[in-house]
Amino acid sequence: EDITVGMLMSHQAGICSPETRNVDDYYNQNLMAEKLAGMTPIWEPGTASGYHSMTFGWLTSELILRVTGKSLGTFFREEVGDQHEIDFFIGLPESEDHRVAELVPFEIVRNENSEQQKIELTEAQKSQRNSAGTLDIQNTKAWRQAEIPSANGQGNAGGLAKFYSLIVPEDNSIKLLKDDTVNQMTTMQIEGRDLVLAVQVRWGVGFILNKHKVIYGPVESAFGHSGYGGSCAFGDPENKIGVSYVMNRMLDN
Repeated sequence: EDITVGMLMSHQAGICSPETRNVDDYYNQNLMAEKLAGMTPIWEPGTASGYHSMTFGWLTSELILRVTGKSLGTFFREEVGDQHEIDFFIGLPESEDHRVAELVPFEIVRNENSEQQKIELTEAQKSQRNSAGTLDIQNTKAWRQAEIPSANGQGNAGGLAKFYSLIVPEDNSIKLLKDDTVNQMTTMQIEGRDLVLAVQVRWGVGFILNKHKVIYGPVESAFGHSGYGGSCAFGDPENKIGVSYVMNRMLDN
């Protein structure tokens, strides 16, 4: 009850992983919202960030559902995807399933001459283990057609790049969001060592803000998000472009 929308949208809520590992539960937004509402935060909300890799999607989807009466996937498709011809889906239609490139697992390469370091995980990191299921599960139609907003978006690099380019367009007549909205999204909410990612992160509202010009190119004002296996997408307000890289072979990172 003390978690604000701002905390939620910048990964400060302390509910960074679902307690259930039953994938069938993941396909039920109402059930997941109920389960997450009953959780106790791992840390005091608002005092630190910890990447909510899975729960962020259900939590934001619940906000949109309560405001609009539509799921996040439906809202995105009707208000953004269809209107702007963005090739991206949250909840893949059957008609698009034949286009999917299935995920390929990464290969672990170990140096036999080096000692393996023992890494002590934080409670936040421990909570993330196996939360997204296995690639065998993620490569099923059931997974692709469900709405798991922060874990199973289906699209391509062109679609993601177009999405970001519409946030920072050269032609303001096609601008997706108002300037005030973009300013709010890209205003830093918290900066510091993320309790899950274990690196320094500067969070905006839903986006990672470029830090020291090393994440999303040489422009300090760039913003975006990196994803599972090596994918990333970002917008560059200075050069008025959207950039994306996606792949189906997972990288060990």
